[in-house]
Amino acid sequence: MSHTHEYMIGTAYANMKYVEELVVGKMCNPPGGSIVKPYAVYRNAASGQEYGDGYPNCEWVFQRMTVAYWNAMVAYLSGGQSAPVYIKTRTEAGTYQVYTAIMHRPKLKDEMTFGLRTWRDVTFRFTMLETYTPPPP
Repeated sequence: MSHTHEYMIGTAYANMKYVEELVVGKMCNPPGGSIVKPYAVYRNAASGQEYGDGYPNCEWVFQRMTVAYWNAMVAYLSGGQSAPVYIKTRTEAGTYQVYTAIMHRPKLKDEMTFGLRTWRDVTFRFTMLETYTPPPP
């Protein structure tokens, strides 16, 4: 199958799946806001210059998400509020890269709402991103 985007997720590199195909027979729009931010926070030095600090992070924002897709995404959390995962997402250069990350469950009203049998504006946060390079075969 041809993929319009390269967004992927998995609990291990070997079992990563395309986000578009998490639910059999259904398609999901790719997430927006998915570009990796190189730093967790930005600070101002005494000199007045700004610098970045902390690990890269990103957010996957789904404008609309069916309950089936919601269930497929939160399954990666194994019942917790956060969990380690592998993701493939866009870099600032517009290319796709695989990362290890900590996935965070969206918080109701802050990062998602429910309406018309679908979740809306669902924001999955990924923190502590580290570039992953698979070992040679």
